[in-house]
Amino acid sequence: MQLGRKLRALRASRNFTQEYVASQIGISQAAYSALENDRTVLSVKQLVQITQVLNVSLAEILPPSLLPHSDTESLEKNMEELKSNYEKMLADREAEIAHLSELLSRFSNRDTD
Repeated sequence: MQLGRKLRALRASRNFTQEYVASQIGISQAAYSALENDRTVLSVKQLVQITQVLNVSLAEILPPSLLPHSDTESLEKNMEELKSNYEKMLADREAEIAHLSELLSRFSNRDTD
């Protein structure tokens, strides 16, 4: 399936109008129509914006041959692993901040005693 047709199908499946998607990514409806009709090349920025508006991954839009890993399952697994690692890093950082806050509080209380 051509990229434009894929965009049109995804947009239509969400009951979004061309006007809506175009306004969300900062282009005119005519410019968005040209994207769906493969008359204009999609920029990387527009592609990322469209994935956000349609709430889809790049793997759902791009043909497998254009993805760094042609194995979509592998790509999704890597994305899940990255997300998990990021969430763990955030949790560790929050625990570290809480610990430092507690130490600062103890240090401040010691100075006032």
